[in-house]
Amino acid sequence: MLKKIETLDYYVRNALDFIEKQRNHTLELPNTTHTLVTGSQSGLLTGRIVYRFAGRNFSHAKEVLAQCEIDAKINILEDVTIVSATGSRQVVPIASYALKRGLKVNAILCNDNSELKENFDGNINAISLPTIEEPPTVNTATYGTMIQAITRENVSEIRRVVESLKEPKVGYGKFKEFTILLTDRMPEVAEMVDWKLRGEKIGRCIGTMATHLTNFMHGAAVTDANEELYIALGLTKEEKEVFEQVLNPVSEERKHYIDVPDDFGPLGFMMLGYSVVGQIQKNYPAFQNNIQDYQKRAKNWKWLSPIH
Repeated sequence: MLKKIETLDYYVRNALDFIEKQRNHTLELPNTTHTLVTGSQSGLLTGRIVYRFAGRNFSHAKEVLAQCEIDAKINILEDVTIVSATGSRQVVPIASYALKRGLKVNAILCNDNSELKENFDGNINAISLPTIEEPPTVNTATYGTMIQAITRENVSEIRRVVESLKEPKVGYGKFKEFTILLTDRMPEVAEMVDWKLRGEKIGRCIGTMATHLTNFMHGAAVTDANEELYIALGLTKEEKEVFEQVLNPVSEERKHYIDVPDDFGPLGFMMLGYSVVGQIQKNYPAFQNNIQDYQKRAKNWKWLSPIH
């Protein structure tokens, strides 16, 4: 049985403590001309961040589209990089398929005993990073460690910003819907925050979404709920002006600004966004109430292969 389940901001603090101790850990990416980055949900998004901030030439695809992407780009791909905290389930057949197509396979993992390593040890380049134990689906230290191994951000500064985080004057508990809008510079992190907010930690029991500002402008501003709070996370001066323009009909009480230092990177935005989700989560304990039952049910689930 799992220990007491905390809100996400608690695991952010634990992850920052751990990452700060891994001062000299780096991630050496293979020196290839063009790679396909793939994984499920936050694994894929982490891989996109890692390769983008490393300045590498890459394509990317969700695990369910990996076969299509490999087939379409087989003449330009040199390797496939799987990003996964556990290295299990649907990424295993992807590795097998890539090897059959003559591609090299890299796997960025946080699990020394993964299915990938068990099945393909010696045939793939498995890069295993350290992590700490977290409840299922939390994956804050795992993917945070991968990102930090490339971006080398100031963890003390991130901690300062996270610890100074304040709720709106009236508190998050007053609102029934939440929209978190991140800077356009961090679209991958916006998706990661959205999955934590809408998919895992709070879910559909209330109305939630997270995205980057420009994406929100493509139609999402059409609708507004009377009890919806709009959270502007790390917007630049120009982005704040656009934010105000788009949300002009919304009262100031339903707008909440969270500023960050100019040099804030993807790890900082990830930890800050997850902390906001954790603060909201204190009022809506869907994850805390359901994760143990989910873990029991998921043990016996059949996972569909993405290779057909």
